[in-house]
Amino acid sequence: MPIRTGNFAARLYIWLATFLAVGLLSIILGQLVEDRGKTRAAAVASASNVGNALATDIAGSIATLERMLLGVRGAITAGDARLARERLDMLLLAMPDAVKLSGATDAGGHIVLGNAGSDYEQQSLNWRPYFIRHQANPDRGLYISGPYAALSDGTPMIVASLRLDDAQGQFAGVLVAGIQLSYFNKLFDRIAVESGGSMTLFTDKGVVIGRRPYDPQVIGRDLSKFPGVKRALAGERTFEDVAAIDNVERLYVSTPIGGYPLFINVAQSTDTIFAHWTAKTITIGFTTALLVGGMILLVCLFYCENGRRGEVQMQLAEANRQLHQAAETDALTGIANRRRVERLLAQYGKAGSKDFSVLMLDIDLFKHFNDQYGHEAGDKALHQVAQTLADSLPGDHDLVARYGGEEFIILLPGSNIGNAQTVAEHLRARVAALQIPHATSPFHNVTVSIGLAGTGNLNDLPPEELVRLADKALYRSKQAGRNRVTISPFVQPKANDSYQAA
Repeated sequence: MPIRTGNFAARLYIWLATFLAVGLLSIILGQLVEDRGKTRAAAVASASNVGNALATDIAGSIATLERMLLGVRGAITAGDARLARERLDMLLLAMPDAVKLSGATDAGGHIVLGNAGSDYEQQSLNWRPYFIRHQANPDRGLYISGPYAALSDGTPMIVASLRLDDAQGQFAGVLVAGIQLSYFNKLFDRIAVESGGSMTLFTDKGVVIGRRPYDPQVIGRDLSKFPGVKRALAGERTFEDVAAIDNVERLYVSTPIGGYPLFINVAQSTDTIFAHWTAKTITIGFTTALLVGGMILLVCLFYCENGRRGEVQMQLAEANRQLHQAAETDALTGIANRRRVERLLAQYGKAGSKDFSVLMLDIDLFKHFNDQYGHEAGDKALHQVAQTLADSLPGDHDLVARYGGEEFIILLPGSNIGNAQTVAEHLRARVAALQIPHATSPFHNVTVSIGLAGTGNLNDLPPEELVRLADKALYRSKQAGRNRVTISPFVQPKANDSYQAA
């Protein structure tokens, strides 16, 4: 019982410490996850504000440009070349930082109308993709191209264009306005970018129009195949990915620009975003590790100490068991002794066992055997007989014990008189079969005499009385000539009470 109590207490303390450690870790982990979520949400909100501000500026400028180009197209459609030229000039005056040049072509791509002083007139633009697009597509809406170099001085720009139709609705040319990429860079310059951050303006095809930090090698590149850009093109508005340009992991907030085929990615380095959170996590993690480690150490020390105590208790219990077993074991023969028999008889008597039989067995003329062969041979014969009896018992609960000297007792719980008689005859025959020489015996070998007593219910006949009756039956076997089984007349099932060896 002390061992079980100790083990239970140890398990209880271990489970309690584990619960506390897991609970503490769960609370801290939950708080850290919540803090990280708040940090990310704040970064997303900040990037969204920047993206929305830039998108509003760019969309407003393009909308103004579109309205003015529509005015120019209206004048061209009305056949008023002077008004069309004036409106082109007004476009440059209204948007000097954005628009570098503007003009119109005929159906063959030749520039027939340009800004005052422009050297573009009479040049052909029929090879430009935006011209080819309008020529093949009847859509009269505004089209925004990818980056190009201006024909005059190579200034990088994008082109906003409208299709021109004749009175019959046939293609009659294009109306174009070049927006300098430096305009977008100036917009970006108004906003501070943290270390590792970036702002990138894309077409809806994934082509870079502008970026901060500025990199001329990036402008005009098609990044549509890169994971981060592909996710933005697919409609994702907030995500974390590794940048295609510089391989820096960033948090991206993608913002479409009005109804135009443009979008802007405002990105912040995740290292920068979570720098404070990471430092806080390391500090808390280190402190928590020390705390939990201390708890684990204390539990381990307690467990080891409890285990040591438990081991000592087990050793004591095993020693007690061995002492108890030794106290109930005959040292010479290795079988049970009289003490164990008396304890078991008391237990069987209290339980009121059914069908209980007792055999009392004595080695015939054993004193003469000792006188003839010596005590060493006598001890060996006792051991052989004892082991033969123990090995020959049929039941798991049957017991043979040395009762004193050369006398043995056998308990057969669950055996009636008939079964017990069969067992007794079998034991007598097994001992005789050992053929241990005994010159002074009439049988010339060591033999045994057996007395048997049994009852159908120990409540009717106490076990001590069975032993007494079996002992009397043994005495009668000796009187009748030895090497035989005799059943006590109190429980004798047949007329004769003695069975001699065949």
